[in-house]
Amino acid sequence: MFGVLLTTAKEQSSKPPFELSWTAGSCRNCQIVRSLGDVVLAGTQAIWAVGYYFPAEGQGAGDNSVVRSNDSGRHWVEIRKSRMHAAEPSVSFIDSKTGWISGMSPDATSWLLRTNDGGRHWTQVSDHFIQNMQFVNERVAVGDEFDGTTDRFAKTTDGGYTWTTSALPGVKFASKVRFINPEVGWIAGTNDISDNLNGRVALVLRTTDGGQHWGSFQIPSQTGVAEVRDLFFLNESFGWLITWHYNNDGTHLYLTTDGGRTWRVHPDETIQGPGKWLSVVRFLNSKIGFAFSRDDQVEAVVEPPAIGVVAVAQAGPVDSGHLLYTDDGGEHWRSRPLNAWVYDCQVLGQDLGCSASRDKSSFLMLQIRTSPSPTTENDASKAAMPLPPQ
Repeated sequence: MFGVLLTTAKEQSSKPPFELSWTAGSCRNCQIVRSLGDVVLAGTQAIWAVGYYFPAEGQGAGDNSVVRSNDSGRHWVEIRKSRMHAAEPSVSFIDSKTGWISGMSPDATSWLLRTNDGGRHWTQVSDHFIQNMQFVNERVAVGDEFDGTTDRFAKTTDGGYTWTTSALPGVKFASKVRFINPEVGWIAGTNDISDNLNGRVALVLRTTDGGQHWGSFQIPSQTGVAEVRDLFFLNESFGWLITWHYNNDGTHLYLTTDGGRTWRVHPDETIQGPGKWLSVVRFLNSKIGFAFSRDDQVEAVVEPPAIGVVAVAQAGPVDSGHLLYTDDGGEHWRSRPLNAWVYDCQVLGQDLGCSASRDKSSFLMLQIRTSPSPTTENDASKAAMPLPPQ
């Protein structure tokens, strides 16, 4: 697919074929959350996110909780039942009313809660802690569950009441789970064959029978990886993956066109590699895609940290953020400054909704529209804003 690159992802001055709009929100009575992480768009205005707070270096691990907004990100409320320390709760919604959150209490008691009224009331349906939880429909969901030694594939077919777990061949740490229907899906993660920096092997597992059988495919990284940062599949064939590396080795962007059996690193060195931190990649169709990155030189470490990698969302200069976009299936990427760090995005129709941050306390949502739509006066003023509000 990739030929000789005639252009690279340099800053473009021409008007891009999409519209950006920012929403700067606030959280009422938030005791934990300071910024937004993983995001779930449950409708035109309903948004759920895993929020987090990381203290200064040397002051312990961070805290996480689920937050919700019913007005497109202007106001947020923290779900107190979802608070966790040093680990993230998991959230999944199939519409604006029906959703699930899963986590673990301070006494190590696991729980999975369900709501049928948009989060006003919650009922515990299971004592499992399912990470990377994704409900494909009201009954079928997938994710991973840690058994004390390794991550295992977890699945329910009765709406979360009962779960079965099975081995993930070759994967010890599952990073991302992506299913496009109840039968076809992928899990990306790493093995544990080395404790050296960037010494792990990244793998993508693929199933076409709902997780009964898996094919295992290695990511061809010459130096090994620290973790898989993102995984996205548009359909059964076309997918993208981002790997993170320790210290200033940065990130790499990979593509598959055969359902994850083979992966190729993108040849454009201007968007990846040392000091460049890709966070998210999403495609709206086979041609139009977006990715987000930040330039940052991080402080090197000798030993890998217990959780995560050195480059984290609240560190580094947000004014070095970039939005990358392509209209030829990812063969060429163009770049424009973003002045913010984008953490996660979800596709909603032909739009993207993304969580972002500018500092240690910011509730920013970015919306990307690829086709003009009628706007109110307030919406038009937001759409004209090229950079996030200060």
